[in-house]
Amino acid sequence: MDKQKIIANIKGLSGGRRLSAEELFDEIRHGNITLRELIATQKLSMSERKEIEVLQIQFDREDNDDWERARNGDEKALNDYINGRPDGKHVQEAKEKKDDMAWERVRYSSNEIALSNYITNNPCGKHVEEAKEKIRYMEEERRRAQAAKQRILNKLKENPNSFTPGEVKAFLQSTITENDLLDCGIPDEICRSIDNVKRPDLQLGSTPNSIPGDYTEVYFWGTPGSGKTCALAAILNTAEKAGYLDIAIGPGYKYMLKLKNIFLNKRTVLPRPTLVDDTQYLPFVLRKGNDKPRSVSLIELSGEIFQCFLKEHIGEELTGKHKNTFNALI
Repeated sequence: MDKQKIIANIKGLSGGRRLSAEELFDEIRHGNITLRELIATQKLSMSERKEIEVLQIQFDREDNDDWERARNGDEKALNDYINGRPDGKHVQEAKEKKDDMAWERVRYSSNEIALSNYITNNPCGKHVEEAKEKIRYMEEERRRAQAAKQRILNKLKENPNSFTPGEVKAFLQSTITENDLLDCGIPDEICRSIDNVKRPDLQLGSTPNSIPGDYTEVYFWGTPGSGKTCALAAILNTAEKAGYLDIAIGPGYKYMLKLKNIFLNKRTVLPRPTLVDDTQYLPFVLRKGNDKPRSVSLIELSGEIFQCFLKEHIGEELTGKHKNTFNALI
């Protein structure tokens, strides 16, 4: 009922039905009029005023009791208070507490649906803007992840050896799928076995002070990462399979054993570039049929030797590892 109609129905102001004190209190409780405004009409009797005041005290007491039971409860308890006391003094506080509880459930979530549901269910909630910001951030992250994935797939399509098996396994756990690999032309057999592939662990031997005079020296030059180690492994494996190889005891013995075994299987993983600035001496005897055995020294020169030459030519002083590398070559 609007305020003017309420005032018109106070005794003496209208020929219509007089509103009782309980009815007037209901209008006050629903926010349609205040007790002060009723008193200002000077048509409210003292007994009606006192009755309304008693009703207000009783309502406040019951409202406070209901709030005390609900305030430390769960969302259901808060809902019961809000629905049971729509005009209670603590309704706004109850709604804020309920909003905080709903937000607490999803604030650390990475589920966009949960965040969207919070916004839908709490359109006037305190945390709606924060929820929208989190969704925008997730969408941006998804776009970045998709772009990163596409860059990986493009590199794999251009060159399947763009990444190490370890890197591909890491991608499979977070970025790409086996179907993506198949689409890039990686054989199904490789996709199935990639979890079991291990990169060779190669450890260089020490650099010798000299090379025996009766050995044929074959020097392998190349910048770091150019494939010297892989070429050596292929040569030694081929000689081994043909029955020609007799590895000599020396500083590179263990290194040669691992090198020749890299290509034993149908599938293999190429070793990573050698990180140590050492020159490796790999002696063996080549025995081919009834021919005279030949003693051969494969010498894998450190790729950093090119940096040494550069410094020599431009007149910079060699220090540390570069000096040792250059002296070993000489």
